Amino acid sequence: MPMQEGQIELAVWKNDRKESETHPDLKGQAKNGAGEEFWVSLWKRSDDTNPMAPVLKGYLTPKNDKPAKPAKSNKTEEDVPW
Repeated sequence: MPMQEGQIELAVWKNDRKESETHPDLKGQAKNGAGEEFWVSLWKRSDDTNPMAPVLKGYLTPKNDKPAKPAKSNKTEEDVPW
């Protein structure tokens, strides 16, 4: 089925590497009409949660997101007061 404008296509699989409750139950990938790609992380509602809570909850994270690197300091040993 072709994507329509404004839609996001995604595919998810069971997370076989889940080692703790904080890891997502489902993981996958998504792509919008502009070609931007995202990682998908989804958690299932637990059995003891309010039945009116969402069945799945999750995040889309841009694939090109990289952790911020600490800013380089221009200070030298001579700048240190001791």
